[in-house]
Amino acid sequence: MVFDEIERRMRNLNERFQLQRRISKTPDVGGRGVSDADPRVQGAAEPLHRGQSGCAVQPLGGCEDPEHRSVQPHRGHHHHGRPPEKDRPRKDHASYNENLHLTSLWFFYASLVSLYTGSFESTVENHLNSIKELTSLEEYKRFILSRVEERLTNDYFDITLIGSEGLAVSGRGNNAWNAYVAALNILNAKILFSKSNLLVSKLFEPGTDGKGKSLEKHHLFPKAYLKTLGYNDAKINQMANYAFIDWKDNMEILDEAPSIYYPVVCEGRSPEEIQRMEEEKALPYGWENMPYEDFLIERRKLMAAKIKAAFEQLKKNVE
Repeated sequence: MVFDEIERRMRNLNERFQLQRRISKTPDVGGRGVSDADPRVQGAAEPLHRGQSGCAVQPLGGCEDPEHRSVQPHRGHHHHGRPPEKDRPRKDHASYNENLHLTSLWFFYASLVSLYTGSFESTVENHLNSIKELTSLEEYKRFILSRVEERLTNDYFDITLIGSEGLAVSGRGNNAWNAYVAALNILNAKILFSKSNLLVSKLFEPGTDGKGKSLEKHHLFPKAYLKTLGYNDAKINQMANYAFIDWKDNMEILDEAPSIYYPVVCEGRSPEEIQRMEEEKALPYGWENMPYEDFLIERRKLMAAKIKAAFEQLKKNVE
C-alpha cells in the first residue's frame, strides 16, 4: 500500500510538472506565464477584447459567432500573437514512454532508498519547488538523473546494499528485497526450479493459478534443516535465503539439505541450463555445498548486482 501511494503521488508530480511547464512557457500580454486551459485566465481577458458590437475582437479574423456570443479565437488565427494550442510545438513535452521511463526510474530509486518514509510532504514540496525552475524536458531528465546517481553509487551497491541497511536482514521483506524482486521482473528472470519457462513477473499477476497461491517464497536452505544445525529464526529467515518458486514445485521439495535436494531438481537439465538458472537467480556457483554463513555473504553480493543491473537498465531507458 505504501508503494501504491508513492506511485500515485509520483504520477501527480509528473502531471504537475507538465502543467507548470505549459503555464510558464505560454506568455500572455502582461508577460506572465499562462495557459489557455488555466482557469485563472479563462474569461479574464474577455472585457478587454470586445468590440462595440459585443463580439470578441480577433487580431486576424472576424467573430465566429454571428450572434456575438462566442469569445473563442477564430480558428486558424493567432490569439494575442500566439498560435492555437494544438498548433504549438510540443518538443519540451514528455511522451508517454518518456514519462513511463522517468517515473519507473524515480519510483525504483525512491522505494529502494526509502526516500518518502520520513517527512513526505516537505520532501515532495522541495522537489516541486525545484521542478518549477525547469524549462525543458532535458532539464527534467537531469533533475531525475542527478538525484538518482547521487545516491545510487557503486559504493551503495557494493557496500550499503549488502549490509544491515539492505539485504543483511531477516523478516518477510524490506525495500532491498522488493528491489531485488523488481529486478527479476525488469531482467525477465524465470521462476527458480520451475519445469516451465514462466517468468517471475507472470506469477505476480492476479488469477494466475486458481488452485492455490501462484507464488511461494521458499527457503533455499530449508528451515527444518537449519534448525538441526542450531540456527535461530532470525538467521534462518535472512533475505538472502529466500527465492520465489512455483508453489506446485515446492510440494516436491522436502526439508533436506540443498546438497541433497538440488541435484534432484537439476535432473534432466544441461550444465548450461543450470548455470543460466543460477545466474538469473543470484545463486553462487556450488551454493548447495557451501556453509550456510558463506552462502548468505556470497548471495547478497549477487542479489545486489542484480538490483544494480536493473537500475542501469532503467537509467539507460531514460538517457
